[in-house]
Amino acid sequence: MYGIIFAISRNTTNSKKQIQMSDNGKISLAIALLVISLGLIYFVSKKVPAPKNINQTAAVLGRTTAAEPGQIISGFPKDLIMASSFKTEQSYNIDYGSLNQYTVNFSSSSGVGTEYANYLNYFKQHAYSIINKQLSSRGTSAAIYASNATSDIGVQISAAAPGTSVIINYLKK
Repeated sequence: MYGIIFAISRNTTNSKKQIQMSDNGKISLAIALLVISLGLIYFVSKKVPAPKNINQTAAVLGRTTAAEPGQIISGFPKDLIMASSFKTEQSYNIDYGSLNQYTVNFSSSSGVGTEYANYLNYFKQHAYSIINKQLSSRGTSAAIYASNATSDIGVQISAAAPGTSVIINYLKK
């Protein structure tokens, strides 16, 4: 659903291949790079030793706890879900020991632009620094990454029939 889409076209004047990326692809790529960067920063700063066996691997990667279907995982700040009408698709927590990541994926009846504006407003009202934000030119997808002293939040919003899909990653520092 959030894959990167490439279109390769041939230029007839100089026969060089050009690669173009859709707006959804750019947003997905930006979020993927952001998540990878945060993970690398975390692991480098903690100087995590290489695991020697499978039990140590599980400890390094974190322990995942899923919420009951349709429920929001305990510890997730419920005020981050601003949609008046929504359906929780998936929710879980990953405990890394000193850090906890809470994720909620929900469907909203609001449009992409409305959700995007709501989250920008939320971050401004709650003194978050907006690190990165992007709304696709067609208004079919958006992403915001915000941070403050106690948490980092990534929001990915995309059009999905019949409404909007919203994924929120909340990293409690």
